[in-house]
Amino acid sequence: MRIKKILYSFIFTFIVGMGLFFMLSGNIKANIIDESSIGLYETTDDEVDQVIAKIDAIPETILYTPECKALIDSADYAYSALTREQKGLVPQAKLYKLQNSKNDYHYLESVHKEADVVIAKINTIPNPVVYEEECKAIIEEARTLYNNLKESRKELVTNYEILTNAEEWYAELELSATRHSLEDTVSGVMVETSDGIGIPKNITLKADYEVSESYESYIKSNAEGNNIVGIYTVRLIQTIDGVEKEVQPSVIKERQKITIHLAIPEGIAPETSAILHIHNENDIKYVDNMRILGKEYVFEVSELSQFAILTPKPSLPVWIAASIIAGSVLAGFLIIYLLLFFVFNKWIVKNGKVKRVIKLGKKKVMRMYFKIETNPLIYGNKYEALAKSNPKDLESEIKKDIIFDDDDDDDFIEIKDE
Repeated sequence: MRIKKILYSFIFTFIVGMGLFFMLSGNIKANIIDESSIGLYETTDDEVDQVIAKIDAIPETILYTPECKALIDSADYAYSALTREQKGLVPQAKLYKLQNSKNDYHYLESVHKEADVVIAKINTIPNPVVYEEECKAIIEEARTLYNNLKESRKELVTNYEILTNAEEWYAELELSATRHSLEDTVSGVMVETSDGIGIPKNITLKADYEVSESYESYIKSNAEGNNIVGIYTVRLIQTIDGVEKEVQPSVIKERQKITIHLAIPEGIAPETSAILHIHNENDIKYVDNMRILGKEYVFEVSELSQFAILTPKPSLPVWIAASIIAGSVLAGFLIIYLLLFFVFNKWIVKNGKVKRVIKLGKKKVMRMYFKIETNPLIYGNKYEALAKSNPKDLESEIKKDIIFDDDDDDDFIEIKDE
C-alpha cells in the first residue's frame, strides 16, 4: 500500500510538471511571435534610418583615405547622437559593421603613421642634392627609417623613389667630388673650393697668362702709378651634352667662393705688387684679401674673370733724386741772381772802372761772381758812374748809345738809361 501511494504521488507530480512545462512553453512562443509582430528591424524613426544609411555608406574594404575616415566619423557621430531607445532600434549587424570599420581604420592609421614619418623625412632631402655632410646625413637618416619599417608597411611609403634617386645622385657626386681643386700647370693657375665642396666632374679649368697693352686703355685710371706686368684669365667651363659654356662658382653651390692660386711672374717683387680684378670695363677693383704663399698669390673671390698683376713704376735712386732737387734749386737761384743784375742793377766805380752791382744795403753791394763790396759810392746808372771816373769814357759811351730818329729837321740825342 505504501508503495502504491508513493507511485501515485510520483505520477501526479509528473503530470502536473508536464502541464506547467507546456503552459510555459506556449507563453514564451507567444511572446516571440509578439516581438516579431512589433517589427524590431522595421522602424519609421527618421534619425535611426539616417544612422543606418550612413553605416551602409561605409565601404566594405576600409581604406586609409580622408574620404573613408569622413564616412566612418559621420556614421559614428550620428549613432552617438541617438537616444538610448533609438540606439536599441539599430540592428546589431549594422553596429558590428560600424565598430569593425572604426577598428580597421585605427589599425591603418597606426600603420600609416610610421610610414608618414619616413615620407616626411624623405621630403626634407635637398633638391638638387649637394655634396655636403648635412645633405648626406638627411639621406642616410631617411634610409634608416625606411629599412626599420615592416615589409608590409614599406609599400605605404609613396615617395620612396625620391630616396633612391637622391642616393644615386649623391653617390655620383661623391665619386666626382674627390677633387676639390682644379689646376692649369701651363699658366700656373689653381682654383679650389673655399669650404671643401666637391667640384662636379663636368667642370674644368681654363686659364692663361699674357702681357697685352690692349687692357691699358680702360684700366689705366685704376692702375695709375703702376705697371701692368701681365694678366691672368681664369674661367670655369661646364660641359653638358657635349656643349661647353663658361660658368661661375655659384653653379657648384649658391654663393660659392673660390680660392685662386696664381704663380708669381719671374722678376717680380711680390711684396710690392698688387692684383686688379677686371670683371668688365665697369667693374674693376683691387683684390683686398691677397696674400703671398711661397711663389703664389692667393686670394678668394666669388666671380672669376681676369686678374692683372701690377707693380709700382720704377723710381730714381735717392742720390739722383737729391741731385735733381739740388740742381733745380741752384738753377733757380742763378736765374734770380742774373735777373737781379740786369733788372734791378746799380753801379759803382772800382779802381777806375765802372762795375754793375746789386744793392744789398745802404753801404753794401754784390758784384758779379758774388763779390761783396763795402762803403762804396753807389750810382743809379752807368753814366753817373762814368762821369765820376773818367769823362772821356762817358763821351765815348754816350756815342755808342746815340739813337737817330727818321726826321731830317731836328736831330736829338736819347741816352739809354740802364
